[in-house]
Amino acid sequence: MKELEKGIRIRIRLVGLLFMLGFVLVGVRAMDLQVLQGQQWLERAERQQQRTVPLTPQRGTVYDRNGAELAVSIDVDSIYAEPRKIKDRQQAARALAPVLSLPVDTLTAKLNGSRNFAWIKRQVSPQQSEAVLRLGIDGINTIKEPQRFYPNSAVAAHLIGFTGLDPKGLEGVELKYDQELLGSGGFLVTERDALGRGLGSGGSEVQGASRGHDLYLTLDKNLQYIVERELAAGVRQAGAKAGTVVMLEPETGRILAMASQPTYNPNAFGRHKPSQWRNRAICDEFEPGSTFKIFLMAAALNEAVINTTEKIDCENGKFRVGGKTIHDTKPHQLLTPLEIIKYSSNIGSAKIGKILEREGLYSYIRKFGFGERTGVDLPGELNGLIHKPDRWFEVDLAAISFGQGLTVTPLQLAAATAAIANGGNLMEPYVVERIVDRQGQVRETRQPRVIRRVIGRDVAELVSRMMEAATEDGGTAVKARVPGFRVAGKTGTAQKV
Repeated sequence: MKELEKGIRIRIRLVGLLFMLGFVLVGVRAMDLQVLQGQQWLERAERQQQRTVPLTPQRGTVYDRNGAELAVSIDVDSIYAEPRKIKDRQQAARALAPVLSLPVDTLTAKLNGSRNFAWIKRQVSPQQSEAVLRLGIDGINTIKEPQRFYPNSAVAAHLIGFTGLDPKGLEGVELKYDQELLGSGGFLVTERDALGRGLGSGGSEVQGASRGHDLYLTLDKNLQYIVERELAAGVRQAGAKAGTVVMLEPETGRILAMASQPTYNPNAFGRHKPSQWRNRAICDEFEPGSTFKIFLMAAALNEAVINTTEKIDCENGKFRVGGKTIHDTKPHQLLTPLEIIKYSSNIGSAKIGKILEREGLYSYIRKFGFGERTGVDLPGELNGLIHKPDRWFEVDLAAISFGQGLTVTPLQLAAATAAIANGGNLMEPYVVERIVDRQGQVRETRQPRVIRRVIGRDVAELVSRMMEAATEDGGTAVKARVPGFRVAGKTGTAQKV
């Protein structure tokens, strides 16, 4: 009997121990779920109860060098539907159609879908938004989304570019600096029940949105406006199909203005032909013509194969090279290097090119940055084209000496000319000066960068003086002369390739 009672007590203790162990395990598990993993399970529960819809990110602002706004994001209304809350979807579609200028069939398809959320029309006008709200249709709501806006219309359109509805950058600075400009759009969060239906009393809110970084450009809006106005007038006067202008700060490479014609309005880029979006300053190649003679002259003087007092026979306007005849616009006999630039003599240039020979001329062409991209922080830049010197015939050497038989971009030509203007340094051109975050902290600042020294300062000054002579009486660029100012220039007849 005592042994039986003893066995029962042992079993009772074992059962009690098992119960205690079970309670301990339950307690540990409860602590793990509620304390250690509590936040994780809470977030999971919220995700099951909430529906999220991604929204358009808000891009940073683009400013000119003086802080004038060039591209901004403004809040506009977008219309969305929660179809399960709409009692008569067909009637709702008929009511919305004339207000939003959408076909009834399109709206019916949006409202009859199986989804609990549907965009009806995004980034509508204030008038359309107000008209929709006046209809008072349950399940039709509005939310603010950022829309890209260019307050100066077409000013600097080719340089700034534009965005899509996403709003991803599609051209210009908007494309090149898309990652920096693009913020986080966040989400529209709405509540739903276990079956995924929207809760009638549940509200909607936007979570997780943040704007992108701001850009400050080297561009001067006032200079840009003047350049575009004068370019448009010049194109009209010449009866030209297109034109482009680049304005550089020679000492730094900062781009102060860059314009192309024909232009377009980035606020309505879809109304224009894609060819009008092209930034011709970096995307068009052409034969530079006589503008190229200043680089030939700089190379010859830097190599000391000619001097400033030397006289070159220009053959009275006709000269045979490689079976071809080269002509000057006006016949000349003996000309100094300065006069060759002033009167733009093809024959004098061809003879200097022959003194330099193929390798010598080609070397300086590359040193001045032709045949490769300038490195400007804009998308779509072309290299230009210059063949290797072992492919040049005698007539090619002569033609290249006065700017034919190779292609350049307008920006390459401007950057190379700036190297003469600044004393001999080829600078890397750029358009973004600094990047600033939404707290106003400078994230990145661009500093001027010397790519290489091309010619000596004394040679640069000599060639600059020759370019001044071209704007003086008897020169080919007298129309560029400005009373009271020293102006250096060089004319050229370009052939677009």
